[in-house]
Amino acid sequence: MRGLSTAVSIVVLVAVGVYLVCLAIGVTSIEQMASFIKPLEETKVITGIAGIISLAMGFSLLYLALRKFTREPSMAFQNPEGEVRVTFNAIEDFVKRLGGKLEEVKEMHPEVIATKEGLEIHNRITLGPNLSIPEASSRIQETIKKYVEDVLGIRDIVAIKVLITKIAHEEVKEKEEEVRREAEIK
Repeated sequence: MRGLSTAVSIVVLVAVGVYLVCLAIGVTSIEQMASFIKPLEETKVITGIAGIISLAMGFSLLYLALRKFTREPSMAFQNPEGEVRVTFNAIEDFVKRLGGKLEEVKEMHPEVIATKEGLEIHNRITLGPNLSIPEASSRIQETIKKYVEDVLGIRDIVAIKVLITKIAHEEVKEKEEEVRREAEIK
């Protein structure tokens, strides 16, 4: 019932707005209006402003009504107490924080993609220096899959993809160690 009243309100506001704007610019005649609106003929500026306000309110309500139908992408699973939904943004943030804890990862930018088979987690990674890329990427993939399944409870993971975009320089590692030493001293 609430949706119907919102739809009716939107239609009425948009119709009144369009009519008042048309009246203000002279597209329609005042004689077509009911007798109680007749005094508006002399105040076309006020009529136009009222029409613009009505249009703005109508389109705002329409936007708010349609926004409810566009949901943020999420993954759902069942618990004994009911459905649980985890947004893709939450999964991406979780994986990014996890990447910060992995020794071989200097920087990680995950993206969750839904496919017909399940979820794919694509990761753009900057690796540390002097690592075996096959071993490091395999360890990263296993860790991400295990943590997402265990901590978030999502079992529909089809693939964990890794794209290594950069390999950090040795000097970056030395600077990080120096910063850590300074932090320990303080």
